[in-house]
Amino acid sequence: MSNFTLHETMFFRENRLPVKVLLRDPEIPFSLHSHDFYELVVVVSGKGDHLLLNDKRTLHEGMVFFIKPGVVHGYAEIDHLVLYDVLIGRRVLSRHLHDLKEVSGFQEVFLQLEGTIPLVRLNSHQHNEIIALVSAIKEESEQQDYANVSAAMAYSKLLQLLILICRFH
Repeated sequence: MSNFTLHETMFFRENRLPVKVLLRDPEIPFSLHSHDFYELVVVVSGKGDHLLLNDKRTLHEGMVFFIKPGVVHGYAEIDHLVLYDVLIGRRVLSRHLHDLKEVSGFQEVFLQLEGTIPLVRLNSHQHNEIIALVSAIKEESEQQDYANVSAAMAYSKLLQLLILICRFH
């Protein structure tokens, strides 16, 4: 498999807030790649293998994980896999990183050690709550070019999402 890098400029050209939510329905096998931004992945349904340079993990509905810039990963052995990819520009997390570090579980899930990507497993209630929140972030972030309020709302919902994932972890 090839290894290439995706860049922020490919996704965040016009938005005031560099956050973009992609619904990958269906997800397709995706070659090993990295990016210069953060990616929060929510497995909506189906299953498939998440590939790392030296590891492979099977994903199922209700799993959430966070990929830092520079981490090489991809997808294979896809079986009706549907994902939400929340793409987050590097500068977004720096705004409240000091406060977020105080949230129990934040260090482990979002500031993981090199070479590790913890999987957060959600129960059905938690999964539904996370899906609804990601959907709301998607809607707000797609409107932010038209109104400043949408960028602020998307950002507040993103912070809520990060904190909820830490609580559920």
